[in-house]
This record gives sequence, C-alpha cells and structure tokens, in this order.
Amino acid sequence: MKPLLRFIQSAFTGVALLCLAYFAWQSQDVLHTLLAQTQWSYLFIAVLCWIFVQLISVQETKLQLQTLFVQLSYQKIYYIHVNRLPARYIPGGIWHTVSKMVDFHQIGVKKSHLGSLFLLESILAVFMSFLIGGSLVFYFRGLDHFWGIIAGLSALSSLLAIVAIPWLWSYQYVKLPKLNIAQYFKAASLFILIWTAASGAFISYLSAFPQLLKQTHLLEVAGSYIFSWSVGYLMIFAPQGIGVFEVVSGSLLNLSMQLLDAAIIIAGFRIITLFGDIGLWAITKLFYRHNI
Repeated sequence: MKPLLRFIQSAFTGVALLCLAYFAWQSQDVLHTLLAQTQWSYLFIAVLCWIFVQLISVQETKLQLQTLFVQLSYQKIYYIHVNRLPARYIPGGIWHTVSKMVDFHQIGVKKSHLGSLFLLESILAVFMSFLIGGSLVFYFRGLDHFWGIIAGLSALSSLLAIVAIPWLWSYQYVKLPKLNIAQYFKAASLFILIWTAASGAFISYLSAFPQLLKQTHLLEVAGSYIFSWSVGYLMIFAPQGIGVFEVVSGSLLNLSMQLLDAAIIIAGFRIITLFGDIGLWAITKLFYRHNI
C-alpha cells in the first residue's frame, strides 16, 4: 500500500499544480487587476507573522516532548526545526517531520518517544485546528449552511477527543510512554497562539488586495483558514492539503468572485509561507551558531 499511496500523492500533487496553473492562466485578468493594487507592506507583515509561527512551533515541540517526559532545550529544538524547514518542500509533505525525527534520535531521543511525538503532533494539530477553526466557522455559518454543520460537528468531536486522549493513551494495546497531563494541556493550549499567528499571516496576505475583504469579518477569515487547513491535512492523498485547502477556503470566504479565481488567489499564500520558511532558515544558517 505504501508505494501505491506515494504514487497517488505524487500524481495528485502534479494534477493539482497543473490545474492551479491552468486556472491562474484563465484568471489572468483578475490577477493583473489585483496585482496592480497590491499593498506590499501587508505581504511583508504576512511573512513576519509566518516566521513567528515557526518560532512558536519550536516551543510547541518542546512542550510535546515534555509531555513525554523528554527534556530538550529550546535552542536545540530550534536549530533542528529551522535547519530542516527546506524539507517541507520536498514532494510528499512529510519530510520535514521525518528529518527532524532523525535529528532527535541522533541526540539521544528514544525511538519509542519519537513515535509517540509524531502521534502526539498529528493528534493535537488536527484536533486543535478543527476545534478552533470549526468553532469560528460554525459561529458565522450556523446550522443553515452545509459547512456550518460540518464545522460544528468537527469542533465538538475534537473537543471530546482532546479531553479523552490522556485517558485513552493509558488504555492502549501498544505500549506507549507515559503522558504528563499538565504538559499535554499546555501543549494543546499553545495551538491557540500558533493559529492566531498563522491566521494573522493569512489575513495580512489577503489584506494586501484591498477589494477582497471589504465586508468580511476578520474572525470569519481566520476560521475559514484554520478549518480549511484541517480539511486539507486529513486528505492524505494531497500533500500539505494542496488543492483541497484552496477550494475549501475559497468556498467558505465571500470574496465576490468565482470559486476558481478565489482558489488561485488563496494558493498564492503558499508563496508567503515559502518566503517565511526559507527566510528564517537563511538567517539561522548565517547568524546562528549552535551544535546539536
């Protein structure tokens, strides 16, 4: 199944990129109009917000390791996390995580803890994003809208799952390291700050095109972004949710344009994350001297 899944992921990524390129060509008049009115300062702020996301993510990893009773300094985790950021852009969508795990193992973290860290990262990322994003989408959409119902159910089920995980963790068939419950809930709570910064980057990006967010509440934009990321994350055939995130987000946001045009504009946010990641990586390589 693994070779088949890799083939499906690669094929879907290629098709998604080709479709986005084709739709961008079809929407070139809209894109030219937007680019002519772009406020570049907002794009710069978006990049800074995304860099802040990565800095908080390092603390998130530290808390998750402490949840597993593993102590590593922020400096060591920072270097490993940032040094491996370029791996995010290798097709497949998992290589940043894989390369970090290899580095953690090299500095003494046990394989059992690494497997649990990967599981904990995935669980908290998806459930906390559905809880936060789903709650916001439900607030603005309600029960009268398809996405409102889905968002409300996902937020409720995620809340129950987050509370139940420490209990379920101790009743598993495969032996896992013990959890520090206090650190677990600290790690879960930190996602509020992570998603605040990430949605801030997304809002700043869209704000660079003044006509896009004329009458849209900023919290609605934030909720749409976080919830769409969650849906894309679950689509294992779409690495980093490519294509899925753009379409779901475009359907949730009222951008006064056709869905495909909106998806193309939203896809441009990936350039912001690229600049943020590579910029932080380059600065770290130039000025940060730390041996793991």
